[in-house]
Amino acid sequence: MAAYTPASIAGPTALTATPGTQVVAAASTNVIRTLHFSSSAASKAVTFSIGADAAGTRILDAVVITQNVPLIYNGWWVTTLRCDGSVNSTTAQVYVAGYTYA
Repeated sequence: MAAYTPASIAGPTALTATPGTQVVAAASTNVIRTLHFSSSAASKAVTFSIGADAAGTRILDAVVITQNVPLIYNGWWVTTLRCDGSVNSTTAQVYVAGYTYA
């Protein structure tokens, strides 16, 4: 019988300014419950997409995070696709948690 297993799906991972940086590899079904972004440097604008990065796949598009104040989103995003992320300059960190389904 298939089951949901709590898991750290990705990270913490450093995001870079390169659009389409793969954060989560395509795999079995993942249920993303929490996205946690942080930056110890200046404010940043982060982008996160389900699927290869493109305007139509972004669930966060240039959302600003404040220095030393984590940005946390809770939801229920089910995917078998890779997830991409990027930041407007230098680096920020992302942590993705949720469930794997198998």
